[in-house]
Order: sequence, then C-alpha cells, then structure tokens
Amino acid sequence: MRVWVWGVVLAGGLVLADWGAGQGLAAWLRGALDGSGAAGAAQVTATGFPTRIGVQLQAPHLTEAGRTVLALERAGITAPVWNPLSW
Repeated sequence: MRVWVWGVVLAGGLVLADWGAGQGLAAWLRGALDGSGAAGAAQVTATGFPTRIGVQLQAPHLTEAGRTVLALERAGITAPVWNPLSW
C-alpha cells in the first residue's frame, strides 16, 4: 500500500513540476517582452500541458528605429517534457 501512495505522490509532483515549468516560462517571457522597447506580443500563454512545455505568442512583433521588422499572427515555442532542451 505504501508503494502506491508514494507512486501517487511522485506522479503528482511530476505533474505539478511540468505545469509550473510552463507557467514559469510564460511569466519569464512576458517580463522579457514588457521590458523590451523593440519587441512585444499581444498575449503570452502557457501551452502544451501535460505532454509538452511551451508558450503561445499572439501577434508578436519586432521593431527597429520605429519601423516594424517582423510581425506575425502567432508563434509557438514548445519542447517535450522528456527532453526540455529540444525547442
């Protein structure tokens, strides 16, 4: 019985870490875009839970010297949970 309890606790911890990684990445990216005068996005949301860690950017744009250099409708950045360094 103890093995099952520890298995459930471990699984819950892994799910919480996965969700937290996605939320943390989205919060970090929001802060980075807000602090930059040359780049921005209309909305940054965490996406991909539970199988992927990632963010979805709505209307990202990049400006240089007052001119728009890059404007997209949406962009997504994701990585699988089992290999978070393969973006």
